[in-house]
Amino acid sequence: MSVRIPPIIGWPGAVLGDPSKDYEKGPLDLAKTGTGEMYRHILRTMPHCYLEPCEARTTGGQELFQIQNKYGDWVEWLKTACGVEAFDRPIPRPNSVCMMYQNLSPLSETYNSEYSDSSILSSFESGAASQAMQEVMQFSGKTMDEIMSDSKNPMVKAFKEKQEEMKAQGGIMGMAAGMATKADQKIDFPMMWRSSGFEASYELSIRLYNPNANDDDSYGRWIVGPLAAILSFVLPRSEDLGTYKWPFLCKFFVPGQVRMDAGAVTNVSVVKGGDQNDIAWNFRPNLIDVRLTIRSLYSTMLMAKNDPPGDSPTIAKEVEELMLKRNTEKIGNQNAENVIPPKTAPADLSTPPDRAVPAATADAASAISSYT
Repeated sequence: MSVRIPPIIGWPGAVLGDPSKDYEKGPLDLAKTGTGEMYRHILRTMPHCYLEPCEARTTGGQELFQIQNKYGDWVEWLKTACGVEAFDRPIPRPNSVCMMYQNLSPLSETYNSEYSDSSILSSFESGAASQAMQEVMQFSGKTMDEIMSDSKNPMVKAFKEKQEEMKAQGGIMGMAAGMATKADQKIDFPMMWRSSGFEASYELSIRLYNPNANDDDSYGRWIVGPLAAILSFVLPRSEDLGTYKWPFLCKFFVPGQVRMDAGAVTNVSVVKGGDQNDIAWNFRPNLIDVRLTIRSLYSTMLMAKNDPPGDSPTIAKEVEELMLKRNTEKIGNQNAENVIPPKTAPADLSTPPDRAVPAATADAASAISSYT
């Protein structure tokens, strides 16, 4: 059985027919085989994404790191650990894994900023000074005005001098000075910024389908190889019998929607046979539904004037990705623009309809006939 990674994981094998002869010659040449047009059609029309296998590289012994593409190492790991024999690399991003996913849920991110009461204000309202003053009033039986009117008390004199000094500064210090003699009152002070957060977590559903359950090469190409490729992003790696290290990290891209320069696959769910439990007579699943979760390794997106070091998410990268668009190509008839009849004047309803075929409709019929 030949275990291979197809150019698009989740690509329904039924569209290929029997490309075994092409595979025997080496990697699939999409420009020369009959599958090339279908491959380009999938990239034009179907939701697809790219995962680049990566590793973290630290500098100076710090925990800060950058994500580097390690497609070559990823290939060697799959060959050694899983017996994968060949890899048909996707054309747009040859150092990545291309996956066609089912568009079941939208791709979304969450942004937030946290604010809370001022710690300075809180110290004045419920701090030790305020509490002590309230205790003095409670046990002495005197009001604040009575206490502050004792001009012979050196503590009161020093307090008033400090109070006047703070009032002269204005701002929050002036407000605090005013509150110092009004322990039973509060200030309406604006909340202060504490932190900002960013959460990017994407749920993808990918269906691996094999149209020929009894064909070993087809099974290895459409089921076994793709599943091994996906699991390589979540399983830890081991080079001996006792220890293991973290799995491959990833860069994740959905053209025109998502750019994640530092991510990880945090969860993979494998349903063999799918929800229909579609298992063939030879005990092999005809299909496998794979659901995976991809998360960003960063918890904050920055609005930066200059590119920050590393792979931090920035609004500039987000805008750049959103500005991308798919350049659609004409499919079939080269005069496809003539299929849509031009606008004509409203018909004259006072005369019987002409049974002759209008020129615009004839052009459309001719174009459709030549397309089919």
